[in-house]
Amino acid sequence: LRARFGITCHLDYYDVPTLERILHRSAAILEIPISEEGAHEIARRSRGTPRIANALLRRIRDFAQIKGDGSVNVEIARYGLTALDVDESGLDDMDIRILTTIIHKFKGGPVGLTTISTAVGEPYGRNIAEAMSMGVPTICHASGGAKDFIRDNVDGLLVEETSAKLYTEKLRACPDRAVLAQNARHRALTEWSEEAVLNKLETALYALLEKP
Repeated sequence: LRARFGITCHLDYYDVPTLERILHRSAAILEIPISEEGAHEIARRSRGTPRIANALLRRIRDFAQIKGDGSVNVEIARYGLTALDVDESGLDDMDIRILTTIIHKFKGGPVGLTTISTAVGEPYGRNIAEAMSMGVPTICHASGGAKDFIRDNVDGLLVEETSAKLYTEKLRACPDRAVLAQNARHRALTEWSEEAVLNKLETALYALLEKP
């Protein structure tokens, strides 16, 4: 695109007024009355991301229906966000734990994703499985438990070294990404769904009970 049009563009986060308009539209779709102040309160804590804004709106709706009259005003918005542990900057408890871990345990970094997930007690593999279940193939360093979740060039991509150059080359050489996405989603839903996990636990339990 740069060579063809000669234009260099950069993506940026959404500003608060734009997020407010998005929230008003989403509230109309969900048939939730929302005030200007309520939309502003949610928008400014959404970290410039419509996905987060809409997710918070759905959660605040629950508080509005149980604790209020069904409409989202600034009081209900603040009450719900406080109950969800979303601070003034839009950070939740896990966000703060990750940031404080990087600052205090690793002196500001650099530090790898697997190391962070271990330090904060957030299972790394669960994040990969959640992404794959949404049809999002993952590319990561072939270390730790990553190889247990990702089959290279089948439902994701693995690199042997954490190098930006290797990541770029791997992405350029990867097969059809739509096929990777389809394979990733199929594997997540067949191998790691609730039913599949329960079946595995049941099989393991019976195996233990049958041992002398």
